[in-house]
This record gives sequence, structure tokens and C-alpha cells, in this order.
Amino acid sequence: MNIRHSLSFQIFLLVAALLILSFITIIIFRARFKVKRLLPEYATVGHVINYKMLIRNLDNRLQQDLFLIDELKTPFLAYQEYSDFKKFGDKKRNWFNRKIGYPGLMNLIQKKHGAYTGLTMIKEIPGKDEFEVNL
Repeated sequence: MNIRHSLSFQIFLLVAALLILSFITIIIFRARFKVKRLLPEYATVGHVINYKMLIRNLDNRLQQDLFLIDELKTPFLAYQEYSDFKKFGDKKRNWFNRKIGYPGLMNLIQKKHGAYTGLTMIKEIPGKDEFEVNL
């Protein structure tokens, strides 16, 4: 088999070259930030809280069109917790969803997640500067 005449080998080399190029550009053009969350001293479950995040651009370059998503840490589910939830919450679902269990799993993960901050757009952060976001 001649590898110079094999289309699959040529496609493989093209994809491998693009992958290596993407890893190199990630290392060279990576933006560096330092983020600090300023939370209130007290909060109540079920009520909306407002807090601030300070984002410092550690590079000299202007960073534009950024998106901020503040994800809370979600604990892993224990098997017993999931199986108990399946017994309780599956009576309203169809037979396929009861067997697969994915909708129930996603519902339980959303309940355990707690809060969602949504997506916040940041227009620009100048180099070596700090930006404050109200969430």
C-alpha cells in the first residue's frame, strides 16, 4: 500500500496537523485572568442575592467580547439517592424514560445544583486592568 496515494492517510495527516496547530495556538494566545467573588456575609435559601465579581486581566492585550458563567459546585449523587428519587419521581413519565432514567437524573442534578447565575457578557477589559461585574 502506497501512503502517498491513500486518501484516508492524507486526511489523517491534515487533521493531525490542524490538531497540533490548535494546541500551539492555545498555548501562545491564551488569555490569563484573576477572578475574585465578593459575596454578602449572609444569604437566605430561596431568595435572590446580588454579588460582585472582580476580574483582572493579567495580560497586556485588550480582551473583548467575553462571557462570564459563574458555575456552582455540584456534589456527585450517591446511587441510593438516585434510586430513591427514581422510585418517587418516575410515575408521571413514559415507559422509555423510566427505563433509561436520564430525565430523572438531570432533574435531580438541577435540584442539587442550587442556583444559576446565567450568562453575563463583558464587552472589553483593557490590559492589566480590573473590571467589576454585578451578578
